Amino acid sequence: MSTVDGDVTADAHQGRRRWLILVVGLVAMTAGCTYQYGIAYLIPALRHSGFSLELASVLVACPTAGLLLTLIGWGAAADRWGERVVLATGLSLAGILLLICATEHGPVGLGICLMLAGAAGGSVFAASGRLILGWFARRERGLAMGIRQGAQPLGVALAAVTLPALGAAGTARPLVFLGTFCLVAALAVVVFVRDPARPDAPGAAAVAGAGEATAGAGDAAGDAATGIARGGIDPSARAVTSNLARTWRGSLIS
Repeated sequence: MSTVDGDVTADAHQGRRRWLILVVGLVAMTAGCTYQYGIAYLIPALRHSGFSLELASVLVACPTAGLLLTLIGWGAAADRWGERVVLATGLSLAGILLLICATEHGPVGLGICLMLAGAAGGSVFAASGRLILGWFARRERGLAMGIRQGAQPLGVALAAVTLPALGAAGTARPLVFLGTFCLVAALAVVVFVRDPARPDAPGAAAVAGAGEATAGAGDAAGDAATGIARGGIDPSARAVTSNLARTWRGSLIS
């Protein structure tokens, strides 16, 4: 009875954890989208700082350019090291780079920092969806991914509400806000997120099948030995022995 109760408690804990991870993934994605897609709201602040409209437009496109350059790399990193490490690393780097952006006033330095911040933030787009898919069963993945995709309009809406007001006196305050948001999201990932169980390696199924066959052969051998001990090799024992040989041979071939 205690085993059953323990299983129920573990299932309930896992159920709560996956929704918590979904919320943290939503926050992480929102942090990335807020500056990836919302930084265009800083064009008036950039114009106020003396940049031409053309140069300001190039600067706000820099995060997207950085994102495009690193998406595949972040995806490969998630495959190798896991989603938690990739999300925390990318968001931390993006937050630090955005804080550095707040101290830059020249177009070259600002553009490089924004591009690097966009490149770092690509981790959110590469890993957060995989994280959610790993924690939710097939029957819940549509709902979970729908909630996760809500991060994009949420990020744009948050940028629309906050960045123009913060940018009334220049770009420093909104960039500090964006950098701090990314660092807070990275901290939440470190504290609350755990990687889902990984699927078996390609050869794991064959190994498991051979192991099951070997276990079955061991059981058959035990049955045969029992038959012999009880009075010699009777027909049923011979049948078990024959099955043992076929099972063992099949496991070796596979």
